[in-house]
Formats: sequence, C-alpha cells, structure tokens
Amino acid sequence: MELGVAIAVIIGLAIGGVLVVSFENRKRNTSPSGVSASKTSSVVQQDQSKDEHRANEVLVSAAHVFCTESFASRDDALSFISNNAVKLGMADDPDALMCAFIKRESEGSTAMMDGFAIPHAKTDAVKNAGVIVLKVTEGISAWESVDHQPVTCAIALLAPESKAGTTHIKLLSEVAQALMDEDFRRTLKNETDPELIADVVNVRLN
Repeated sequence: MELGVAIAVIIGLAIGGVLVVSFENRKRNTSPSGVSASKTSSVVQQDQSKDEHRANEVLVSAAHVFCTESFASRDDALSFISNNAVKLGMADDPDALMCAFIKRESEGSTAMMDGFAIPHAKTDAVKNAGVIVLKVTEGISAWESVDHQPVTCAIALLAPESKAGTTHIKLLSEVAQALMDEDFRRTLKNETDPELIADVVNVRLN
C-alpha cells in the first residue's frame, strides 16, 4: 500500500467518525422553539466558517517541535506530547489529553508508512487547537504502522471537543495533504532545526 493511500484511509476513517459526533451534537443542540431549518443551517455554516478561519490561524512555533527524542513505546511518546501540551499552555489536563489520544489509537493506529504518524485528540482539556511535532531518533517499533516500520516522526493534532467537526477535520486534511508531498516528508525526516521545521509546517497549515 502506498503512503498516500494509507493516509487517505486513516484520514477517511477519522473524519467519518468526527462527522458522526458533530451531527449528533447538532441534533441535541437544535432548538425546538420554531427556529426554521434554513436559519439553523445558516448559523451552523457561519460557525463552521469561523472555525475554519481559526484553524488557518493555528501556528507551530519552535517550542512545539521536539527533535532527537527517544521513547520505548507509543504510549511513552503520547504521554510526552500530553505533558508538554500542558507546559505550552495548549491544554490543562495531561491525563485527559492522554486518554483522548489512547481512545483514538484504540479505534485504529494513527501510524502510517515511511515513519510518520498523525496522533490526534479532541477533548475539552484542550484550550486551543494546535500542533506538536515529535521526532524520534531510534524510531518507535511498538506503534503499529501500515508498513511495519518504526515511527520516527509524529505530527500530533490537538483540538477542543467543540471543534471536532470543523477545526479538527481541517487540520487532519491539511496535514494529510502535506504528508503526500515527498519534499515535505523529506524535510521533516532530515531536518533537526525546530524553527525550520515549524516554518515548513506553518506554510502547509495557512
């Protein structure tokens, strides 16, 4: 299976699940007080537009990029990401964030091919949507990937639960498209300068 196909499958499954949750939330939040369907739809579309605009404002600073790290397992890497997300002010509860990552992994591994993974979590513990890039020197073999190769670069996506159907999907889509670009993958694999990596990722998210 080619990397592009693997990415498409993973993102398709992820987006499908997100859309179901988003649809159910909208059904619960629909007011029965006589508001017309067209008006409700208009409000939802406006909210989506705002969220998509905010997604484009998500920036990755050098502080969000961790190079030359070493982990024995997938969970160690996700724990590292969760704890640093709190230190960076992106989230307020590392345990809740870790649980969200693990829950997503239980639905299907986010490790793909060529050493890349896109772990993603949506939880109210996240304050603002953001991205953390984690490079692993020796690779994580205990992270089931499509080609059975160790994960050497994880692009972690964090989003509040309320943005599951908009910002979360947009980030997944943009990162997926970026990873289909061989030059983008090569840069992330070879570079160790956090500022340069952050700049390269920012270009693809804006």
